[in-house]
This record gives sequence, structure tokens and C-alpha cells, in this order.
Amino acid sequence: MEGFRGFIIRTAEMFVLILVVVAALGGAMSGWGSGAMSGGALGGILGLVIGGAIGFVFGCVGAAYFFLFLEIAQNTRAMRRYYEQPPQ
Repeated sequence: MEGFRGFIIRTAEMFVLILVVVAALGGAMSGWGSGAMSGGALGGILGLVIGGAIGFVFGCVGAAYFFLFLEIAQNTRAMRRYYEQPPQ
């Protein structure tokens, strides 16, 4: 069971990292569209940079939550194994 669980966790980690890239690209495209509509070429470039940065930050926060929960699960398993050992 541990091998399959590890496969699932590694796959989820990979997709979370892809989520960060997709969020940054989505923020950049959204910022570029909004900036181009309101400020022309310079507004589009400025919107692209700011939107990409905001999208990257949101993606990183989402990834941080995932990795936080993953770390809590790993620590919980380790503590359970420690306390399930018979006293010596």
C-alpha cells in the first residue's frame, strides 16, 4: 500500500507545481487583457507583469497549503508509529 500511496503523492506534487505555472500564466493573460483595454500597449505590458506576479503568488499559496497538509500527514504517521511501539 505504501508504494501506491507514494505514487499518488508524487503525482499530486507534480500537478501542484504545474498549478503554480498555470496560475502565473492565467494571471499574466488576464492582466495583459485588462491592461491593454485600459492603457494601450504600455498598460498591456504592465498588466502582464503585475497579473503574472499576482497569479504566481496565488499559485504559490495554494501549493504551500498542499505541502503543509502533506507534511502534517507524514508527521502524523511517524508519531503514530512511535506511539504504537511496545514499551521497552
